[in-house]
Amino acid sequence: MEIPEEEKVKLRAKIDKLRADNMQQQRMPAYRPVPSFCSAMTCFIAFGIIFIALGGGLFAASNQIVEYVIDYSDCPLPTDTSYGKSASCFKQFNITDAIPGKVFAYYELTNYYQNHRRYVRSRSYQQLMGNAQTVEDISVDCDPIVKNSDLAPYITLAADGVTPLN
Repeated sequence: MEIPEEEKVKLRAKIDKLRADNMQQQRMPAYRPVPSFCSAMTCFIAFGIIFIALGGGLFAASNQIVEYVIDYSDCPLPTDTSYGKSASCFKQFNITDAIPGKVFAYYELTNYYQNHRRYVRSRSYQQLMGNAQTVEDISVDCDPIVKNSDLAPYITLAADGVTPLN
């Protein structure tokens, strides 16, 4: 199949137009700074001052936090017969300093990994938002572990504490 001469001329004109277009050929002028020693040091000093001031402010704010750590590891572990039932452990402590602002209570667990697949699958967003839920409400979202007694097949009590089964 032979291409007519007028088509060849149009095609050549198109190709020449594309070759001449700086955007199509990626020959656009660009700003390419060449940092000198003085400009580089000025930038480093400016960013250093900004980050030192920011770090100092965060450090001062974190020093105003009042923290109390109460160890409750001496509470007795549940026995095999009482597993899945609630156990009480009472600790008495005295707050000696005034705590300004809001008070938050946290607890620390050791040898517990909250990204474990059973834990991740077993959650109720309504419950986590503080809305009261019944066992029936959370049984859909929190399957397979809805109550503490549902953990019995997954763990055993050992002399040194709770150890997971495979």
